[in-house]
Amino acid sequence: MDGELIHAMPENKWQKQFNTKVQDVIEVVLLDRGEYYRNNPKAIPSQDTLPHLIASYANKNMAISGGISLIPGTLGMVAAIPEILLVIRNQLSMIYDIGIAYDRKDILTKELLLGILLSASGTSTGGLLVFHGGKYLVRRTSLRVLQRAVAILGGKITQQLLKSMIAKWLPILGAGAIAAWSNYSTRRIGKLANTIFLSPIELSTQEVDEKGFTELERKEILFQDQESVGNSSLTILRITALINLMKVDQKLHQSEEDYVRTLITQANISESDKADLLSYMAGDVKRSIDFAMFSENVDEATGLLLDMITLGKWDGDLHAAEKIYIKQAAKRMGIDEGDVDEAFALSE
Repeated sequence: MDGELIHAMPENKWQKQFNTKVQDVIEVVLLDRGEYYRNNPKAIPSQDTLPHLIASYANKNMAISGGISLIPGTLGMVAAIPEILLVIRNQLSMIYDIGIAYDRKDILTKELLLGILLSASGTSTGGLLVFHGGKYLVRRTSLRVLQRAVAILGGKITQQLLKSMIAKWLPILGAGAIAAWSNYSTRRIGKLANTIFLSPIELSTQEVDEKGFTELERKEILFQDQESVGNSSLTILRITALINLMKVDQKLHQSEEDYVRTLITQANISESDKADLLSYMAGDVKRSIDFAMFSENVDEATGLLLDMITLGKWDGDLHAAEKIYIKQAAKRMGIDEGDVDEAFALSE
């Protein structure tokens, strides 16, 4: 393969640094957790305790993410690297612990751990982890392919952290939104890992096809380009949904209006769209929203769900009408009812 393919996914300096550190974290988790359970066999978790184990890791990550410095843009991401890496380390450790509970230490490889994280992020695993013939196949990777897989994961993680409108522009509310997102996503990874370890898993001697990985990278670039093109429309829809939420209890609180006004003025949309949203916020009617537009992107849908819950709780209490509106929106976005209830529980 020629050298240009290694750089198929665009990376800036801090992103490359971040990706290198993620590789190190994967290696550290494999070594540390393996040594821990060799020295402490009585600490091996049982399958019955896995719900508690997953909740424990999710709550740890929630506490870590709640302290992330919310500076918009690249500077904010750079400042948050230590916390993000710790969250990833906890998620990888959780996957390892779940595998140990199922007595699968023989197949706990870097490819499996990375494959589960990629799958949980809504991304193709590029052949690292494939379900075929009623079982999961874990394929080996070269160092170069592993680096490219980590680059894709790093890109997805940074995208996910920036999905929340509130987290980007409202530090006071945003800290809660990011903390809730971290808890929610960690639980999602834990549930997926549990499902995978319940199935037969086999380490394949076949190595991941680098050509196939190049195609995955190109699809990710295309997806990001499409997101960029449609971002303005989604931003308008997200803000409209938040304005609707303010209106459903028929009690407009000044603090809520101030925060949504900040979202509008800081949003990357045209001045005419900003004026339209400000005018709409001042009126009494509610606009209809096609929430199905969010259903094909779990990150966008989850980001909006957590933003709505965060804003609804800002005045101290989530009104029954607000809760109904949020649940209806989540259903139209294709979010599982159990996940919605879990998201509400995180806000309490």
